[in-house]
Amino acid sequence: MTNILIHPALYNWEPLVTINGLAFHAPNGVDRNQALDIYCQIENWLEILAASWGEVALIYNGSTQGLRKFAMSNSTPKPSEPVNPKINPITLRPDDNYQRVTEFLLSHWQDGKSVCVVSQIDNRCLFQNDKLLPARAIIQPSEWIGQNYLWYWRDSMNDYQQLRELLTREVYIPKFEYRLRRPDGSMARYQTDYYTANYLGVPVRIGVSGVTDWELVNS
Repeated sequence: MTNILIHPALYNWEPLVTINGLAFHAPNGVDRNQALDIYCQIENWLEILAASWGEVALIYNGSTQGLRKFAMSNSTPKPSEPVNPKINPITLRPDDNYQRVTEFLLSHWQDGKSVCVVSQIDNRCLFQNDKLLPARAIIQPSEWIGQNYLWYWRDSMNDYQQLRELLTREVYIPKFEYRLRRPDGSMARYQTDYYTANYLGVPVRIGVSGVTDWELVNS
């Protein structure tokens, strides 16, 4: 870490490389309000650093996720809304985190897990591996790429809002249970481990689940 020029405001903060990019861990006694003051003072510097690392986080005492600055994307996606999932395909640019996240995706594929990457900006599916069986998802894995996932949360928005709230506080949510409306109109309950990351320059949630971690429920 000796090649990183540390901002004077982060004196005594410990820099660590993470799967998402770079994190600075606060010394004892620094709470959220103090960290936020520092974040606001050095936000431009954090933005420059994030352009190289994909994500930079200030981890204050009592927090696992902290205050994060993401690399800016060249695209300008619209806010999420439950619209027809077939329209407005998203275009993205690669960034420095691509190799690390790809290795993470591959490791779970080797474990036989279904892995899905969804944009936290507009809920587009950016990646789905081949472990998602049609019995569970109705359509083929490749057909999920580009879909707007919010369309499938449309009858379980309480579950969706709970997940989003949890992901603002934590970088890892194990065994999250939720319901989705499937493409054929049936409702199913799923159990998924969720991770936050930066993928292709976009803040995302990565869902990892076993091929049998689901069941049909009454709609």
